[in-house]
Amino acid sequence: MKLDSTSVTIPNNEPMDVLWKDSPINPYANLTRLSQFAGAYAIATIDKATEVQMLLKEKEDNFFFFSLEQQLQQAKHDQQVEMQLGKLHQEFK
Repeated sequence: MKLDSTSVTIPNNEPMDVLWKDSPINPYANLTRLSQFAGAYAIATIDKATEVQMLLKEKEDNFFFFSLEQQLQQAKHDQQVEMQLGKLHQEFK
């Protein structure tokens, strides 16, 4: 025996009809409800995309900051080496 539709629940435990291809039920009857589900899904997807984008930006900023910090440490080290070379050069003269 083939069923024309089954009941599926969504997060609020509201039943949502899943229609089969040859169902006698008119799918346009629940068009408003379907568009609400689609709208909610789109908003959730956009929220997730925004969250992922923010996390990527944060990681990129952290990497950039780490890179600048390394460059600063290298510049300080180079400056110290130059000062030591200058002192040794003065002592040699």
